[in-house]
Amino acid sequence: MPRKETAKDAFLLLDINKIILKELSLRMGKAANFRNRVVHGYNNFDYSLIYKDYRKDVADLRNFGLEILTYLNKSQ
Repeated sequence: MPRKETAKDAFLLLDINKIILKELSLRMGKAANFRNRVVHGYNNFDYSLIYKDYRKDVADLRNFGLEILTYLNKSQ
């Protein structure tokens, strides 16, 4: 796979290579952008947004892990 420059690009590449589902790739890309805004202090950030959809975000992380494990198990 070619190298990607951003985390969002990496998630899109995982979709292109059929490693994770497109919908999950898009959500994980948004999470990467969100992380950059928080960590690097872009804009004035409303930290209450972190708590807004945390259950859905945790589910996305869990699904990402499961899809990666499924791919790795198929590759063996």
